Amino acid sequence: MTTMAISNIICSITFGNRFEYTDAKFKRLTSLFAENLRLNSVGGAIRSFPGVRFLPGDMFNVKKLIQNFTDIKCFALEQIAEHRKTFAEENQRDFIDAFLRQQIKHDEDDPIFDDMNLATVVINLFLAGTETTATMIRWAIIYLIHNKPIQDKLRQEIETVVGTSRIPSLGDKPSMPYYEAFITEVFRMGNIAPLSVPHGA
Repeated sequence: MTTMAISNIICSITFGNRFEYTDAKFKRLTSLFAENLRLNSVGGAIRSFPGVRFLPGDMFNVKKLIQNFTDIKCFALEQIAEHRKTFAEENQRDFIDAFLRQQIKHDEDDPIFDDMNLATVVINLFLAGTETTATMIRWAIIYLIHNKPIQDKLRQEIETVVGTSRIPSLGDKPSMPYYEAFITEVFRMGNIAPLSVPHGA
């Protein structure tokens, strides 16, 4: 559920709309990303030990990874095509519209602002943002469940600085040192990107 919520936030920023959790396309998209994350963790052996890619068969599911990425890229290209149909330069709705506006400003042959590059950037936003953010939120919840005094201090700081009549904003951040320290500690303790063998040298 956390992953779907984060994916939906990225959808609203990237595509300008959120999906129902029951939407077939949205469920397919999130399942493709989840499957690739699972398959890619096994495929990490290829990056650590490049010689294994020459072993017979497809024991690291490279073909499935490629097929999933192809399907994800098709989804992104569909979204881009839909945006192009309804694009109005004076009404920037989301990230894709901002990119399309830059396409218009630059030469059509500029490889930086072509649709394939845009699709790749959209995919990277999902890859970099979805599971990492969802995992950090899960770690924060786990720490809070096991540390009632920290829950109480965070609640007190939020109620003192923000109150109960509005949601927090970035402007509140300088006035919330305990909250910022908690988030920093979650990032430190819940490291989601451990370094593999090749990075250790």
